[in-house]
Amino acid sequence: MRAVVTAGGTSEPIDDVRVVTNFSSGRFGAAIANELVRRGVAVDLLAGRSLASHPEWIDPRVRVVRFGSFAELDAALTDATAPAPDLLFMAAAVSDYSPIPHDGKISSAAEELTIRMRRNPKLLARLRDRCGVGTFLVGFKLLSNVSREELIAVGRRQIRTARANLCVANDLRDLVGDRHPLVLVTPEGGALAREGTKAEVATALVDLVLLRHATTWHRGVRDLGLDEDPHGREGAARLLRIAQQGGMLGGLDGNVSHRSGRGLWVTPRQVDKLGLGADDLVHAVVDPVHRTVTRAAEHKPSIDTPVQDLIYRSFPAVNGLIHVHDALVLPTATTTTPWPCGTVEEGLEIGRTLLGAAREGGWDGAGFALRLVDHGWLIGVHSAERLEQDWHEVRDAWRQHLTGVGFDPELATLRPIFERDRIVGLGACFVIDGQQAWSTWLHPRHRGSGQGERVVDQLAAEGRSVVAGDACAVTDWYAERGWRTERRLSGAVVLTPPTLRDDLVPAASVCLIDALGGRVLIGRRKTRPWEGFWAFPGGKLEPGESVLQAALRELEEETGIRPAWTEELGTTEVFVGDRPGYRVTNVRLAIAGAPEPVESEEIAARWVSWDEVGELRPMAAGTRRVLRAATRAMQ
Repeated sequence: MRAVVTAGGTSEPIDDVRVVTNFSSGRFGAAIANELVRRGVAVDLLAGRSLASHPEWIDPRVRVVRFGSFAELDAALTDATAPAPDLLFMAAAVSDYSPIPHDGKISSAAEELTIRMRRNPKLLARLRDRCGVGTFLVGFKLLSNVSREELIAVGRRQIRTARANLCVANDLRDLVGDRHPLVLVTPEGGALAREGTKAEVATALVDLVLLRHATTWHRGVRDLGLDEDPHGREGAARLLRIAQQGGMLGGLDGNVSHRSGRGLWVTPRQVDKLGLGADDLVHAVVDPVHRTVTRAAEHKPSIDTPVQDLIYRSFPAVNGLIHVHDALVLPTATTTTPWPCGTVEEGLEIGRTLLGAAREGGWDGAGFALRLVDHGWLIGVHSAERLEQDWHEVRDAWRQHLTGVGFDPELATLRPIFERDRIVGLGACFVIDGQQAWSTWLHPRHRGSGQGERVVDQLAAEGRSVVAGDACAVTDWYAERGWRTERRLSGAVVLTPPTLRDDLVPAASVCLIDALGGRVLIGRRKTRPWEGFWAFPGGKLEPGESVLQAALRELEEETGIRPAWTEELGTTEVFVGDRPGYRVTNVRLAIAGAPEPVESEEIAARWVSWDEVGELRPMAAGTRRVLRAATRAMQ
C-alpha cells in the first residue's frame, strides 16, 4: 500500500527576499506519515520548508519531498499522484492566495505597502478526477473559534464538493501545545471526536482510514431492458411520505426502500429527498455474488441499496427500511463500528447487531429501530400500511391534545417517535425567539412503560431544550430529572437539558447488591427534599474524592456498612433536581453477604429482594433508572 501525505505551510514569495506564510509546523502531518510507515505503508511526505528542516520529527523510512510555494506543492503533488496512491492525506496548510511577485526587492522606504494577491485554485477539488475512485482521499479543515456544529457543517461541505472519503476538522483554539483534538467527518454525516496528543490522534485517524479503506463495494450497472417489478413500489411511496411529512428527509441525506418480488424500490442517490414522489423511486436488483446493482432508471439508486438488499435477504419479515439522520427513536440496539454506508461490511455489522438483539430477547425478527453509530438511524418496517396508519392516528390525536392545551399545532415541525416499527408519539419542534425547543407527546396507549423517559433522555443527550405547556403540568416531572427552567412564556416554560447545565453538583450513590441472597440495599430518605422517597445511600463528592471513594464513604456514613470486599459491576449516571441540581454517578457493587444496616439521620435502609424492590413507592426517577439498569445487568 502506498500513501501520500502533504504537511506544513506554503511560503508564497512577495519579492526576492520576502514571503507570505502561515503558522503551520506540519508536525501533525508528520505524525500521520510516521504512523502509516509503522504499519508497513510506503509513504511520500510532501513537506513544507519548516517541516523539512526538522528531520528529527520524521521517521527515516518516510520519503520526504520538500516544497515551498503553492506552485511547488502543486507540481510535487502531480508527480506523487502518478500513479494514484491508495491513500492521500491533504494535511498541508495551503495558501488561498499568492502575491503577484515583484522583481528584485521592494524598497522599505515607503510608510505603507500594498501587496496584490491572486486566488489559488483548490488542490483538493482536482484530486478525485486525477486519482480516481480507488484513492482514499482525506481532506483537512482548520477553522478558528466556531461552534462544533459549524465545524461539522464545513467538513460535510468539503466532502461533497471534493468527493472526499473523510474530512479532518478542528478548531485553532483547541490546539494547545501537543494536544490535537479533532472531529472526523464522514460522507454519511457522522462526526467522530478524537482527543489526545498529535501522535495519539494520528494513530486514531490512521486506524479509521485503514478500516474504511479495506471495505467491499458494489458496482452500479444500467440496463434499459431490466424488468421492473411493480410489487413494493407503493410501500416505498408510503414510507417516503411518512419520512417527508415527519421532517426526517430533506436535502441529500437519508433514504427509504421497500422490497419487491425481485429486488427493491429505493430513493435515488444525491437528490433532494423532500420533493420526491412515487414516480422518482428507482427499482434496483442486487447481485451479491458479482457485487453489482442493476437499474433501468437514469438516476442511480441510494448508495445503501446493497446493504438494504442484504437485510431483505436475511430477514424475511422486514419489508421496508427508513434510513435518516435526524429522528426520535427508542433503539432496539446500536451498531459498534462506523463502516462507510453501502459497504458489505456495514450490512454484515447490521445483521450481527440484530442477531445479537434477538439472542438477548430484544428483537423478534420483524420491525426494529437500529442506531447506526455516528450514522443516524435505520428503521426496519414489517408493514408500511400499518406504519402509515400509526402516523395518521398519532398525528391527529396530538393535534387534538395541543389544541386543548392552547398551542397552535401549525407552529411546530413534527418528528414521529419510533419504537421498533411503531410510531408511539410525536416530538414537536417550536421556534421561540429564534431558538428551537421541543415538546414530546406519547399516545396514551404507549404510556406507563418508561418510553417517555427514554425519549427525554435522547433529547437531553442531543442538548435540545424542551417547551412544556402549563396546562400539561409536567414542569415538576422535568425538574425531578435535572431539567432547569430557562424562562417562562405565556402559558408555557422553556427548560434547559441537564447535559447543558454547568451548575450541577457532582454526587455519588451506591447500589449494593447481595450477590448470594438476590437482594439490594435501599432505604427511605429522612431529610428534605426527598423525605419519604426510596433511594440509595449517597451524597456530594468531597474535594479530591473519586466517585467510588465518595460512594463507599456515604455508604458507611448513612448505613454503617463498611464492606471488606466488593466487586464493581458498573455505573449509571443520572441527573436529579432543578435548584439545586445534581449529577449523580451510581456505582453498582456486589458484596458477599448482607451486613445489617444501621438507621441514620439521612436514611432508613434495609435489604429488599429484586422481586419486591420495583414495587416500592414513592421512588425518585433517578433511583428507578438505576434499578432498571441494575436489573438489565443482572439478567
